[in-house]
Amino acid sequence: MPIKGEYLGRAHEGDRERARGVDTIDAALLHDIGHEVATLSALVAAVRGEGGFDTAAAERLELVEREIDLLLDLVRGGSVPAGAPDGDLVDLGDLLYDVVTGRDVACPGTVVLCPGPRMLAETDRQGLRRLVSNLVDNAARAAGPSGRVQVELCGRTHPVIRVLDDGPGPTRGPVGSRGMGLAIVRSLADRLGADVTLRPRRGGGAVAEVVLRGRDTRTPRPTGREALA
Repeated sequence: MPIKGEYLGRAHEGDRERARGVDTIDAALLHDIGHEVATLSALVAAVRGEGGFDTAAAERLELVEREIDLLLDLVRGGSVPAGAPDGDLVDLGDLLYDVVTGRDVACPGTVVLCPGPRMLAETDRQGLRRLVSNLVDNAARAAGPSGRVQVELCGRTHPVIRVLDDGPGPTRGPVGSRGMGLAIVRSLADRLGADVTLRPRRGGGAVAEVVLRGRDTRTPRPTGREALA
């Protein structure tokens, strides 16, 4: 589904052009990248084997391993092809937890996951993770080092993921800070059958909202691993 919202038509043209080439990356280049990422994975495993880490260091090493696994899945064709989702039943809270914990370390400012219901959706795990990661990255860049990005999970008929920031608002940040990421989001949303909107946030900033149209179930438990506050 196309991204909706009056501000998205002004995305930087250069960013849109670069995003159009994402699906045409040379297969040989992907093959070589896969080898390099596999080597990185082996090096991280060797470091973990040495032990002696405190709790914080061990948690960050686990985040590195998860990001490497994601890269390997992407290179090996793990992202959803054009068409319907692959039918995985995904725990959305756990997926958001993984995205938020990694981005809170890597991005400027603060990234938090709000408590919410446990929700399952039939969708492509890696495709949705890429979509949300791009939205969070864009929001964090717009909010800046002193800003805050808030991720929420809610919805009644369908799961809804919201990414809120306290930056300058849609199209008011640095040129290129959102354009390419939003072009990628547009492509992923179309493949996943999701609706994505971007609008100004009351009081300043922006709100990106993703509505998933697959089947879902809910239980009254916090999102993720008891949620980040």
